[in-house]
Amino acid sequence: MLAAQLCAALLHGPVNRAYAQTEAALAATVRYRDLAQGASSADRNALRRAAYQQFAEVRRAAAHARREPKRPGRRIPDWEQAVTTADRLCGAVTARSPTADRDRRRAMRSAPENASSDAVRE
Repeated sequence: MLAAQLCAALLHGPVNRAYAQTEAALAATVRYRDLAQGASSADRNALRRAAYQQFAEVRRAAAHARREPKRPGRRIPDWEQAVTTADRLCGAVTARSPTADRDRRRAMRSAPENASSDAVRE
């Protein structure tokens, strides 16, 4: 029985949990990237929220794994780098979303064309 508990602890330990959370966060990021363009605004927001929630889970799991004792010479992966890269991808997808394009076009139309030249004349 003790061996089974030890195996379970090794399989579900903090480092493995951080790996699993990282994989889930990357999968959520890929889902957001692949589905955002054709999705409604509400669905796009839900996909983005799911990805960012997964990022938070990775950060928590990584912090927990870093606090655990490690064998000498064993390096902890840089999960933060993976999350940062995925976060940037989500930001790029958001910036290219149809809503962002519409908002940019709306801002361009509402901005006065000669605002800078009017300011110079005054």
